[in-house]
Amino acid sequence: MMFRLQRIPVRGGISDITYLLENPEKVRGLLVTHGHEDHIGGIPYLLRQFNMPIYGTRLTLGLIEEKLKEHGLLQATTRTMIDSKSVIELGAFTIRFFQTNHSIPDCLGIVFETPKGTVVQTGDFKFDLTPVNNQTPDIHRMAEIGSKGVLVLLSESTNAERPGFTPSEKHVGDHLREA
Repeated sequence: MMFRLQRIPVRGGISDITYLLENPEKVRGLLVTHGHEDHIGGIPYLLRQFNMPIYGTRLTLGLIEEKLKEHGLLQATTRTMIDSKSVIELGAFTIRFFQTNHSIPDCLGIVFETPKGTVVQTGDFKFDLTPVNNQTPDIHRMAEIGSKGVLVLLSESTNAERPGFTPSEKHVGDHLREA
């Protein structure tokens, strides 16, 4: 995402970071929606290139901290714990969050309020209304965000192309007990 000389990576998986390398002064921070490996695995490599703060939920930061320890980067990295009520100011952005759920606990979606409009990044998500940890997606907050108008929606959802729905994680426990 870019707005007037600013860039905020939203996931920490390894991808083409040429633009970031060519414009390091535009990197303000790293926002991580959840702690799956494809979102956090590349973070130590990003941090070798950029001195930026990391924002994530308690579980997400805990998983990231293990990676940082493995790479000797824990002490040199600023980490800020966020939740669905957090508000962050990064450059021209006001950043807010909303509760989602996925196959890992402690997931958030991100709302970027910019001078040009609102951009929403969902992170990986599903609508599990009976999650193991009782962290249900905040559908009312999502509706509120939508009712105010969204310029761009960046939506991720693993297996979204498959027909049907993904069962609740509670069913995993049932199957484990049966085994």
